[in-house]
Amino acid sequence: VFLALEVVWFRFQLLFFSSVSINFALMLAVVLGGMAMGGLAASILFRRVKDPVGLIPAAAFLCGISLVASYGLFHRVLDFAFTLPILTGVFTSTAFLALPVSVLSGFLFTLIGQALHRNGYSQGGATGLLTACNTIGATAGSFAAGFYLISRLGIEKCFLVFAVVYGVSGLLLAFAGRQGAW
Repeated sequence: VFLALEVVWFRFQLLFFSSVSINFALMLAVVLGGMAMGGLAASILFRRVKDPVGLIPAAAFLCGISLVASYGLFHRVLDFAFTLPILTGVFTSTAFLALPVSVLSGFLFTLIGQALHRNGYSQGGATGLLTACNTIGATAGSFAAGFYLISRLGIEKCFLVFAVVYGVSGLLLAFAGRQGAW
């Protein structure tokens, strides 16, 4: 979902800012920086919270909520971004749109890795499995968004679908956690 979302964010930004290379570079910087911040936050949390894995459902659900909120409020930031120099405007709008979900996704990714490790995988095995699944999902997600979802649903409905997927995932994971079926 996250890489599909990245493709949609990029296409969405092109509606407002015409420089493709700048948009892409800033989108990538914001997304990677946000994921790094989320991963760092999760690793700090591991030292302070007894069972951080229990936060996986909340993190997934919050990804959906933050996606809806950032899209819903985007027009306000866009008005401000247009008053700024082009690089600053693109960065500001991109950070507002993508940073919250990126931080939460980095947090979620790290928590999932920890959950795999706590459920019997070695650190290397958990990392390998998570990386393999992430690579397959990222490839499928970017392909689906770029070649199918945007043309069939449009950008706005893509945002809605991705928010619903995050939210439903969080709810299902919460239910599974209550049933002891992690």
